[in-house]
Amino acid sequence: MSNWKPFCTAMHLTALGLWAGSVAMAAATAAVAFPTLKALGVELPSVGAAFQPDAYRFAAGAVAASVFFISDVVAFACAMIACVTLLVLMLGGHLGPRRPSTYVRALALGVAVASLAAILFVVTPGISAGAKGHLAAARAGDEKAAAMHKQAVDDLHPISTNLLAAEFASVLVALFLAAWAAGGGGPGEGPPGVSEADGRPAYPEPALRRRGG
Repeated sequence: MSNWKPFCTAMHLTALGLWAGSVAMAAATAAVAFPTLKALGVELPSVGAAFQPDAYRFAAGAVAASVFFISDVVAFACAMIACVTLLVLMLGGHLGPRRPSTYVRALALGVAVASLAAILFVVTPGISAGAKGHLAAARAGDEKAAAMHKQAVDDLHPISTNLLAAEFASVLVALFLAAWAAGGGGPGEGPPGVSEADGRPAYPEPALRRRGG
């Protein structure tokens, strides 16, 4: 199992880093796309004049949806790798299961996974359905239905933002603790030959000392 420790540690750190990066880039894309397209005065021929003020929402929403889909796929894969590698490190004895830092790492990863699951299975389907309904109603010229779908999307946006913030912050905490442990600061990650139980050297007693009694 000790031969797997460097590999699992590297995979764990890489997964957490990619996970955090994918969330940050998706959020940055959405934060830039909407105000930029609004400022450019984007118009869509497929919707009537009454809906042109929302044209930037349709265009930016389509871009953001594609970017968030890629981000969600990356985040899901990274979450699975991070969870499996952390479990292997714990079961292999490379992390002290009773140490507070190990609990914090597991808790942070759990919060990140829960936030991601809520986004994937609750928030994203709702926003996607609302955005598609909004665009379809705009193309049909149904202002009442368009307003209803637009409000549904607007109601979900704060929830999505809070979940993304919780996911990103939790992944960063897990990444920081994992890097700290890999650098020798965490439990069970210290230099070879040091006993985790009491911190005393665990190397075999020198032969000359045993002979001298």
